[in-house]
Amino acid sequence: MNTNNKRINQLLADYCSGQLSREKVHELKQWIDASEENRNKASRYVALYKEGRELFYVDQYDANALWKRIEQQLHSNKRRVLQMWGSVAAVLVIGLSVSISIWMFNQTLTQPLALQDIAQPGSPKAILTLSDGEKIDLQQASQFSITKEKGHVIIKDSTDKISYTKKDSHEEVLKYNTINIPRGGEYAMELNDGTEVWFNSETEMRFPVNFIGITREVELLNGEAYFKVAHNAQKPFIVHTYKGDIEVLGTSFNVSAYRDDAFMATTLVEGRVKVRSQKKSVIIEPGTQAVVTMDDGSIVTKEVDAALYTSWVNGVFEYENATLEYICQKLGRWYDVDFEFIDEQIKNLHFTGAAKRYNSIEQICTMIEKTTNVKFNTEDDKIRVMRK
Repeated sequence: MNTNNKRINQLLADYCSGQLSREKVHELKQWIDASEENRNKASRYVALYKEGRELFYVDQYDANALWKRIEQQLHSNKRRVLQMWGSVAAVLVIGLSVSISIWMFNQTLTQPLALQDIAQPGSPKAILTLSDGEKIDLQQASQFSITKEKGHVIIKDSTDKISYTKKDSHEEVLKYNTINIPRGGEYAMELNDGTEVWFNSETEMRFPVNFIGITREVELLNGEAYFKVAHNAQKPFIVHTYKGDIEVLGTSFNVSAYRDDAFMATTLVEGRVKVRSQKKSVIIEPGTQAVVTMDDGSIVTKEVDAALYTSWVNGVFEYENATLEYICQKLGRWYDVDFEFIDEQIKNLHFTGAAKRYNSIEQICTMIEKTTNVKFNTEDDKIRVMRK
């Protein structure tokens, strides 16, 4: 591959990672506008990345392999041209590390692993516990509209989402319900004030049926949730976790507070939030993540691509330089299966990329096997991870 192609390939990779400066954006746009072939190559690159990328092993930057693959696909199917949507600035993509071996696993997977019998993708399922202790299995229950909790109406719709209707009342005592999403589950709900919440696997939240008083407060007892908070400047919305609190007025953010993790992470998509621990508090802006550590309650903030931490809401696993141990932990919650590492050292292999949450687990494991010296097999309802 000539020097110019290598340069353009790196510019495209930098663009996809959101690391392209204004000067380099201008350089890339000049190249794209120079010819129809350039536009097609750039368009194909972004489309392959955006629509077809999967997990790849963080190792070395093999630009030559990617460029050859793009050229082969362009020549093999010239009619299948994807337009650039006007200019490079109009393309929506999510982060990509430059230091990766880029492999696009669009081909048919061969020799699938025998994992499907013990691990299936997650699905909408949850248990709703009312204030009187009554439990409703939301997976088994069909669409319904029931009146509970002294006149409050709880509705389950065809999209597997529950909502609590607003009720003007003079109640002085809060009544709490609890929603519990098991391993291998997910769910969504709308609270009484219009706030929307999406729950990831192995998550539990306690919340009032009707918000009264000067604040709106919920307790994320365990797990991960994405909040789209209804704006109300007079009633701050507060999420309590075992490690700290998040206070907002109206915003969108993700909270990961699993009790078996060593941290609580709050990632802000839009708006403004205050994160509090026992030791300190910080206010963060969009595109920032605040991490409360388990050991001493300190808070560390950093700029992040928020899409990496909220992609699960849209049915995608998204990782950037994540360890294999971390990825397997996430997969275990979603597919309701345990991973056992036979070799402790491979826990620290790092990966970047994405995979659809509703793909079979053997697809994801096969992709990892193709780019590393790692293999997976099953034993006693566990997935064992080892070197080949």
